[in-house]
Amino acid sequence: MDDKSLHDLLNGALAGEPPIGPVAQNSLGAGIRLRRRRRALAAAGCAAVAVIAVIIQTGTGLIGHSPGPAERQRPGTAYVADQGERNLIGRITSINTATSRAEGTIWAGVNPEVIAITPDGKTLYVASVGSRTVTPISTATDTPGKPIKVGLDPELIAITPDGKTAYVAGLSSRRVIPINTATNTAGKPIKVGLGPDFIAFTPNGEAAYVANYNSGTVTPINTATNVAGKPIKVGASPKFIATNGKTAYVSSASKVTPINTATNTPGKPIYVGARPGFVAITPDGKTAYVALEGDAKLPPGAVIPISTATNTPGQPIHVGSAPGLISITPDGKTAYVASAYAVTPISTATNRPGKTIYIGSDITIAITPDGKTVYAATSGKVIPISTATNTAGQPIQVGPGAPGGIVITP
Repeated sequence: MDDKSLHDLLNGALAGEPPIGPVAQNSLGAGIRLRRRRRALAAAGCAAVAVIAVIIQTGTGLIGHSPGPAERQRPGTAYVADQGERNLIGRITSINTATSRAEGTIWAGVNPEVIAITPDGKTLYVASVGSRTVTPISTATDTPGKPIKVGLDPELIAITPDGKTAYVAGLSSRRVIPINTATNTAGKPIKVGLGPDFIAFTPNGEAAYVANYNSGTVTPINTATNVAGKPIKVGASPKFIATNGKTAYVSSASKVTPINTATNTPGKPIYVGARPGFVAITPDGKTAYVALEGDAKLPPGAVIPISTATNTPGQPIHVGSAPGLISITPDGKTAYVASAYAVTPISTATNRPGKTIYIGSDITIAITPDGKTVYAATSGKVIPISTATNTAGQPIQVGPGAPGGIVITP
Protein backbone atom coordinates (compact mmCIF):
# COMPACT_ATOMS: atom_id res chain seq x y z
CA MET A 1 0.00 0.00 0.00
CA ASP A 2 1.48 3.36 -1.02
CA ASP A 3 1.61 6.56 1.06
CA LYS A 4 -1.44 8.17 -0.57
CA SER A 5 -3.60 5.08 -0.10
CA LEU A 6 -2.65 4.89 3.57
CA HIS A 7 -3.44 8.54 4.16
CA ASP A 8 -6.80 8.22 2.37
CA LEU A 9 -7.61 5.11 4.37
CA LEU A 10 -6.84 6.77 7.68
CA ASN A 11 -8.76 9.93 6.86
CA GLY A 12 -11.77 7.85 5.90
CA ALA A 13 -11.58 5.93 9.17
CA LEU A 14 -11.48 9.19 11.12
CA ALA A 15 -14.46 10.77 9.40
CA GLY A 16 -17.11 11.73 11.92
CA GLU A 17 -14.89 10.96 14.90
CA PRO A 18 -15.13 13.28 17.94
CA PRO A 19 -12.39 15.79 18.73
CA ILE A 20 -9.22 14.25 20.09
CA GLY A 21 -9.14 16.34 23.26
CA PRO A 22 -8.33 19.84 24.50
CA VAL A 23 -4.61 19.34 24.75
CA ALA A 24 -4.25 17.84 21.29
CA GLN A 25 -6.43 20.56 19.80
CA ASN A 26 -5.27 23.65 21.62
CA SER A 27 -1.79 23.02 22.95
CA LEU A 28 0.34 22.04 20.02
CA GLY A 29 2.50 25.15 20.21
CA ALA A 30 6.24 25.37 20.40
CA GLY A 31 6.39 24.99 24.16
CA ILE A 32 4.45 21.73 24.15
CA ARG A 33 6.51 20.44 21.26
CA LEU A 34 9.68 21.14 23.24
CA ARG A 35 8.35 19.18 26.21
CA ARG A 36 7.44 16.33 23.87
CA ARG A 37 11.02 16.12 22.64
CA ARG A 38 12.28 15.98 26.21
CA ARG A 39 9.76 13.35 27.15
CA ALA A 40 10.89 11.26 24.21
CA LEU A 41 14.48 11.35 25.44
CA ALA A 42 13.35 10.59 28.96
CA ALA A 43 11.50 7.57 27.75
CA ALA A 44 14.69 6.32 26.15
CA GLY A 45 16.64 6.99 29.33
CA CYS A 46 14.14 4.96 31.36
CA ALA A 47 14.42 2.13 28.85
CA ALA A 48 11.01 3.20 27.71
CA VAL A 49 10.18 4.10 24.21
CA ALA A 50 7.05 3.73 22.30
CA VAL A 51 6.33 3.24 18.71
CA ILE A 52 2.84 3.30 17.41
CA ALA A 53 2.50 1.20 14.42
CA VAL A 54 -0.58 2.17 12.83
CA ILE A 55 -2.95 0.01 11.82
CA ILE A 56 -6.50 0.61 11.39
CA GLN A 57 -8.57 -1.76 13.42
CA THR A 58 -11.56 -3.44 11.87
CA GLY A 59 -14.04 -5.74 13.52
CA THR A 60 -12.01 -8.81 12.55
CA GLY A 61 -8.43 -7.70 12.30
CA LEU A 62 -5.83 -5.06 11.58
CA ILE A 63 -4.88 -3.44 8.32
CA GLY A 64 -2.43 -0.82 7.19
CA HIS A 65 0.82 -2.42 8.39
CA SER A 66 3.81 -2.31 6.06
CA PRO A 67 6.72 -4.05 7.80
CA GLY A 68 9.98 -5.28 6.40
CA PRO A 69 10.82 -8.97 5.99
CA ALA A 70 9.11 -11.17 8.54
CA GLU A 71 10.82 -13.03 11.37
CA ARG A 72 14.04 -11.03 11.29
CA GLN A 73 16.30 -10.38 14.25
CA ARG A 74 18.09 -7.05 14.06
CA PRO A 75 20.23 -6.17 17.05
CA GLY A 76 21.16 -2.51 17.12
CA THR A 77 18.07 -0.99 15.54
CA ALA A 78 17.01 2.61 16.04
CA TYR A 79 13.35 3.54 15.68
CA VAL A 80 12.31 7.11 14.85
CA ALA A 81 8.74 8.33 15.17
CA ASP A 82 7.35 10.98 12.84
CA GLN A 83 4.56 12.87 14.59
CA GLY A 84 2.86 13.77 11.33
CA GLU A 85 -0.01 16.24 11.24
CA ARG A 86 -3.28 16.08 13.09
CA ASN A 87 -5.65 13.57 11.50
CA LEU A 88 -2.88 12.29 9.23
CA ILE A 89 -1.02 9.05 9.66
CA GLY A 90 2.47 9.15 11.09
CA ARG A 91 5.28 6.71 10.54
CA ILE A 92 8.07 4.88 12.32
CA THR A 93 11.36 4.41 10.48
CA SER A 94 13.78 1.66 11.48
CA ILE A 95 17.53 2.29 11.13
CA ASN A 96 20.29 -0.32 11.17
CA THR A 97 22.85 1.16 13.57
CA ALA A 98 25.63 -1.01 12.13
CA THR A 99 25.27 0.61 8.71
CA SER A 100 23.40 3.84 9.64
CA ARG A 101 20.89 3.13 6.89
CA ALA A 102 17.10 3.22 7.02
CA GLU A 103 15.65 -0.28 6.73
CA GLY A 104 11.90 0.00 6.65
CA THR A 105 8.73 1.81 7.61
CA ILE A 106 5.96 0.97 10.06
CA TRP A 107 2.88 3.10 9.60
CA ALA A 108 1.97 4.64 12.92
CA GLY A 109 -1.10 6.04 14.64
CA VAL A 110 -2.43 9.53 14.27
CA ASN A 111 -0.02 12.07 15.73
CA PRO A 112 2.27 9.66 17.61
CA GLU A 113 3.60 11.57 20.61
CA VAL A 114 6.37 9.40 22.04
CA ILE A 115 7.77 5.92 21.68
CA ALA A 116 9.15 3.61 24.38
CA ILE A 117 10.97 0.30 24.32
CA THR A 118 11.11 -2.46 26.91
CA PRO A 119 14.52 -3.03 28.53
CA ASP A 120 14.92 -6.35 26.71
CA GLY A 121 14.33 -4.56 23.41
CA LYS A 122 11.60 -6.95 22.29
CA THR A 123 8.63 -4.59 22.25
CA LEU A 124 8.07 -1.00 21.22
CA TYR A 125 5.13 0.98 22.54
CA VAL A 126 3.76 3.94 20.65
CA ALA A 127 1.53 6.54 22.26
CA SER A 128 -0.82 8.20 19.78
CA VAL A 129 -2.87 11.28 20.63
CA GLY A 130 -4.96 11.17 17.47
CA SER A 131 -6.36 7.71 18.18
CA ARG A 132 -5.99 7.84 22.00
CA THR A 133 -4.27 4.48 21.98
CA VAL A 134 -0.96 2.80 22.75
CA THR A 135 0.22 0.19 20.27
CA PRO A 136 2.74 -2.59 21.02
CA ILE A 137 5.11 -3.59 18.20
CA SER A 138 7.29 -6.69 18.05
CA THR A 139 10.83 -5.60 17.16
CA ALA A 140 11.60 -9.09 15.81
CA THR A 141 9.08 -8.69 13.00
CA ASP A 142 8.04 -5.02 13.15
CA THR A 143 4.51 -6.31 13.55
CA PRO A 144 2.00 -4.24 15.54
CA GLY A 145 -0.36 -5.80 18.01
CA LYS A 146 -3.85 -4.71 18.91
CA PRO A 147 -4.03 -1.02 19.95
CA ILE A 148 -4.66 -0.51 23.67
CA LYS A 149 -7.32 2.09 24.45
CA VAL A 150 -6.25 4.35 27.32
CA GLY A 151 -9.11 6.87 27.50
CA LEU A 152 -6.92 9.98 27.38
CA ASP A 153 -4.56 11.82 25.04
CA PRO A 154 -1.36 9.81 25.66
CA GLU A 155 1.51 12.30 25.56
CA LEU A 156 3.88 10.47 27.86
CA ILE A 157 4.92 6.85 28.27
CA ALA A 158 7.56 5.34 30.54
CA ILE A 159 8.40 1.69 31.19
CA THR A 160 9.58 0.26 34.50
CA PRO A 161 13.18 -1.03 34.67
CA ASP A 162 11.92 -4.62 34.90
CA GLY A 163 9.83 -4.08 31.78
CA LYS A 164 6.61 -5.33 33.36
CA THR A 165 4.58 -2.11 33.30
CA ALA A 166 4.22 0.84 30.95
CA TYR A 167 2.80 4.00 32.52
CA VAL A 168 0.87 6.35 30.24
CA ALA A 169 -0.27 9.90 30.98
CA GLY A 170 -1.65 13.01 29.29
CA LEU A 171 -1.24 16.68 30.16
CA SER A 172 -4.97 17.31 30.29
CA SER A 173 -5.63 14.52 32.77
CA ARG A 174 -5.26 13.78 36.48
CA ARG A 175 -4.38 10.13 36.10
CA VAL A 176 -1.76 7.65 34.98
CA ILE A 177 -2.75 4.45 33.18
CA PRO A 178 -0.67 1.32 33.92
CA ILE A 179 -0.36 -1.20 31.09
CA ASN A 180 0.64 -4.80 31.84
CA THR A 181 3.27 -5.55 29.16
CA ALA A 182 2.74 -9.33 29.49
CA THR A 183 -0.91 -9.07 28.46
CA ASN A 184 -0.98 -5.60 26.90
CA THR A 185 -4.03 -4.65 28.91
CA ALA A 186 -4.70 -1.35 30.65
CA GLY A 187 -5.19 -1.43 34.38
CA LYS A 188 -7.09 0.75 36.82
CA PRO A 189 -6.20 4.46 36.49
CA ILE A 190 -3.93 5.87 39.19
CA LYS A 191 -4.98 9.29 40.47
CA VAL A 192 -2.23 11.91 40.44
CA GLY A 193 -2.12 15.72 40.23
CA LEU A 194 -3.31 17.89 37.35
CA GLY A 195 -1.16 17.86 34.25
CA PRO A 196 1.17 14.86 34.67
CA ASP A 197 4.12 15.91 32.55
CA PHE A 198 6.96 13.50 33.36
CA ILE A 199 7.59 10.10 34.95
CA ALA A 200 10.89 8.86 36.38
CA PHE A 201 11.71 5.60 38.16
CA THR A 202 14.16 4.79 40.90
CA PRO A 203 16.92 2.51 39.54
CA ASN A 204 15.49 -0.49 41.40
CA GLY A 205 12.09 0.20 39.84
CA GLU A 206 10.22 0.16 43.14
CA ALA A 207 8.89 3.72 42.83
CA ALA A 208 7.73 6.00 40.06
CA TYR A 209 7.67 9.77 40.48
CA VAL A 210 5.18 11.83 38.48
CA ALA A 211 5.66 15.57 37.95
CA ASN A 212 2.25 17.30 38.01
CA TYR A 213 2.83 20.46 35.98
CA ASN A 214 -0.40 22.24 36.90
CA SER A 215 -0.51 21.21 40.55
CA GLY A 216 3.01 22.09 41.69
CA THR A 217 3.47 18.61 43.10
CA VAL A 218 5.15 15.27 42.53
CA THR A 219 3.20 12.07 43.12
CA PRO A 220 5.10 8.93 44.19
CA ILE A 221 3.68 5.61 42.99
CA ASN A 222 4.45 2.18 44.43
CA THR A 223 5.03 0.17 41.24
CA ALA A 224 4.30 -3.15 42.96
CA THR A 225 0.78 -2.09 43.93
CA ASN A 226 0.15 0.86 41.59
CA VAL A 227 -0.93 2.87 44.62
CA ALA A 228 -0.15 6.59 44.71
CA GLY A 229 1.36 8.16 47.80
CA LYS A 230 0.87 11.60 49.26
CA PRO A 231 1.66 14.44 46.80
CA ILE A 232 4.98 16.20 47.46
CA LYS A 233 4.97 19.99 47.10
CA VAL A 234 7.87 21.23 44.96
CA GLY A 235 6.81 24.64 43.63
CA ALA A 236 5.15 25.95 40.49
CA SER A 237 5.26 24.03 37.21
CA PRO A 238 7.42 20.97 37.87
CA LYS A 239 8.59 19.64 34.53
CA PHE A 240 11.30 17.01 34.78
CA ILE A 241 12.63 14.46 37.25
CA ALA A 242 15.79 12.37 37.47
CA THR A 243 16.80 10.10 40.33
CA ASN A 244 19.94 8.27 41.43
CA GLY A 245 17.96 6.10 43.84
CA LYS A 246 18.55 8.11 47.01
CA THR A 247 17.34 11.45 45.70
CA ALA A 248 14.90 12.56 43.02
CA TYR A 249 15.75 15.93 41.46
CA VAL A 250 12.76 17.91 40.23
CA SER A 251 13.03 21.00 38.04
CA SER A 252 10.28 23.60 38.32
CA ALA A 253 9.71 27.21 37.34
CA SER A 254 12.58 28.70 39.34
CA LYS A 255 14.48 25.94 41.15
CA VAL A 256 15.47 22.31 41.47
CA THR A 257 14.02 20.46 44.45
CA PRO A 258 15.73 17.34 45.85
CA ILE A 259 13.35 14.70 47.24
CA ASN A 260 14.55 12.06 49.69
CA THR A 261 13.18 8.86 48.14
CA ALA A 262 13.28 6.99 51.46
CA THR A 263 10.89 9.44 53.13
CA ASN A 264 9.40 11.25 50.11
CA THR A 265 10.14 14.61 51.70
CA PRO A 266 11.52 17.62 49.82
CA GLY A 267 14.87 19.10 50.79
CA LYS A 268 16.27 22.59 50.51
CA PRO A 269 15.68 24.06 47.03
CA ILE A 270 18.67 24.40 44.72
CA TYR A 271 18.65 27.67 42.81
CA VAL A 272 20.44 27.31 39.48
CA GLY A 273 18.96 30.12 37.35
CA ALA A 274 15.74 30.91 35.56
CA ARG A 275 13.61 28.20 33.99
CA PRO A 276 15.49 25.00 34.79
CA GLY A 277 14.40 22.21 32.48
CA PHE A 278 15.60 18.73 31.63
CA VAL A 279 17.62 16.86 34.26
CA ALA A 280 20.03 13.97 33.64
CA ILE A 281 22.20 12.12 36.17
CA THR A 282 25.53 10.41 35.46
CA PRO A 283 25.60 6.60 35.73
CA ASP A 284 27.63 6.80 38.96
CA GLY A 285 24.92 9.03 40.46
CA LYS A 286 27.37 11.76 41.48
CA THR A 287 26.33 14.61 39.20
CA ALA A 288 22.99 15.94 37.99
CA TYR A 289 23.02 18.12 34.88
CA VAL A 290 20.24 20.66 34.50
CA ALA A 291 19.43 22.48 31.27
CA LEU A 292 18.42 26.13 31.67
CA GLU A 293 15.72 26.97 29.17
CA GLY A 294 16.44 30.69 29.43
CA ASP A 295 18.11 33.04 31.93
CA ALA A 296 18.67 36.71 31.12
CA LYS A 297 21.65 36.81 33.50
CA LEU A 298 23.53 34.10 31.60
CA PRO A 299 24.66 33.82 27.97
CA PRO A 300 22.11 32.00 25.79
CA GLY A 301 22.25 28.30 26.48
CA ALA A 302 23.60 26.97 29.77
CA VAL A 303 23.75 23.68 31.65
CA ILE A 304 24.33 23.60 35.41
CA PRO A 305 26.08 20.65 37.09
CA ILE A 306 24.89 19.77 40.61
CA SER A 307 26.93 17.67 43.03
CA THR A 308 24.51 15.09 44.43
CA ALA A 309 26.71 14.65 47.51
CA THR A 310 26.21 18.26 48.61
CA ASN A 311 23.33 19.45 46.39
CA THR A 312 25.39 22.48 45.37
CA PRO A 313 25.41 23.84 41.81
CA GLY A 314 28.62 24.34 39.87
CA GLN A 315 29.59 26.91 37.27
CA PRO A 316 27.37 27.27 34.16
CA ILE A 317 28.48 25.33 31.10
CA HIS A 318 27.71 27.27 27.93
CA VAL A 319 26.10 25.32 25.11
CA GLY A 320 23.74 26.16 22.25
CA SER A 321 20.71 28.39 22.79
CA ALA A 322 17.59 26.89 24.39
CA PRO A 323 19.03 23.58 25.59
CA GLY A 324 16.34 20.96 25.93
CA LEU A 325 17.58 17.38 26.07
CA ILE A 326 20.58 15.84 27.82
CA SER A 327 21.79 12.28 27.22
CA ILE A 328 24.85 10.75 28.88
CA THR A 329 27.04 8.01 27.42
CA PRO A 330 26.94 4.62 29.20
CA ASP A 331 30.49 5.10 30.49
CA GLY A 332 29.48 8.45 31.99
CA LYS A 333 32.30 10.36 30.32
CA THR A 334 30.28 12.65 28.04
CA ALA A 335 26.94 14.42 28.28
CA TYR A 336 25.33 15.40 24.98
CA VAL A 337 23.03 18.41 25.03
CA ALA A 338 20.45 19.02 22.30
CA SER A 339 19.67 22.70 21.95
CA ALA A 340 17.62 24.72 19.46
CA TYR A 341 19.69 23.82 16.40
CA ALA A 342 22.73 21.88 17.60
CA VAL A 343 24.19 19.18 19.81
CA THR A 344 27.02 20.01 22.22
CA PRO A 345 29.22 17.41 24.00
CA ILE A 346 30.31 18.10 27.60
CA SER A 347 33.19 16.32 29.30
CA THR A 348 31.85 15.19 32.68
CA ALA A 349 35.41 15.06 34.06
CA THR A 350 36.05 18.77 33.41
CA ASN A 351 32.53 20.12 32.79
CA ARG A 352 33.83 21.82 29.67
CA PRO A 353 31.90 21.86 26.39
CA GLY A 354 33.32 20.54 23.16
CA LYS A 355 32.74 21.79 19.65
CA THR A 356 29.12 22.44 18.76
CA ILE A 357 27.64 20.12 16.14
CA TYR A 358 24.94 21.84 14.07
CA ILE A 359 22.02 19.56 13.18
CA GLY A 360 18.67 21.33 12.62
CA SER A 361 15.54 22.11 14.62
CA ASP A 362 13.30 19.96 16.87
CA ILE A 363 16.21 17.75 17.91
CA THR A 364 15.73 14.48 19.79
CA ILE A 365 18.74 12.32 20.64
CA ALA A 366 19.58 8.77 21.69
CA ILE A 367 22.90 7.01 22.27
CA THR A 368 23.71 3.45 21.21
CA PRO A 369 24.24 0.95 24.05
CA ASP A 370 27.95 0.68 23.21
CA GLY A 371 28.25 4.45 23.49
CA LYS A 372 29.89 4.83 20.09
CA THR A 373 27.19 6.79 18.27
CA VAL A 374 24.68 9.53 19.07
CA TYR A 375 21.67 9.58 16.77
CA ALA A 376 20.17 13.05 16.49
CA ALA A 377 16.70 13.15 14.96
CA THR A 378 15.41 16.36 13.41
CA SER A 379 12.67 17.10 10.90
CA GLY A 380 13.04 14.74 7.96
CA LYS A 381 16.39 13.21 8.88
CA VAL A 382 18.58 11.53 11.48
CA ILE A 383 22.25 12.47 11.88
CA PRO A 384 24.71 9.90 13.32
CA ILE A 385 27.45 11.47 15.47
CA SER A 386 30.64 9.59 16.31
CA THR A 387 31.34 9.96 20.04
CA ALA A 388 35.04 9.26 19.41
CA THR A 389 35.47 12.31 17.18
CA ASN A 390 32.22 14.25 17.74
CA THR A 391 31.76 14.54 14.01
CA ALA A 392 28.48 14.18 12.15
CA GLY A 393 27.97 11.51 9.51
CA GLN A 394 25.75 11.42 6.46
CA PRO A 395 22.05 12.24 7.07
CA ILE A 396 19.59 9.36 7.09
CA GLN A 397 16.28 10.30 5.48
CA VAL A 398 13.16 9.56 7.53
CA GLY A 399 9.63 10.96 7.72
CA PRO A 400 9.22 14.69 6.95
CA GLY A 401 7.53 15.70 10.21
CA ALA A 402 8.93 16.69 13.61
CA PRO A 403 10.39 13.67 15.42
CA GLY A 404 8.19 12.16 18.12
CA GLY A 405 11.15 10.35 19.61
CA ILE A 406 14.03 8.04 18.83
CA VAL A 407 14.93 4.83 20.67
CA ILE A 408 17.50 2.10 20.19
CA THR A 409 17.28 -1.60 20.95
CA PRO A 410 19.83 -3.05 23.41
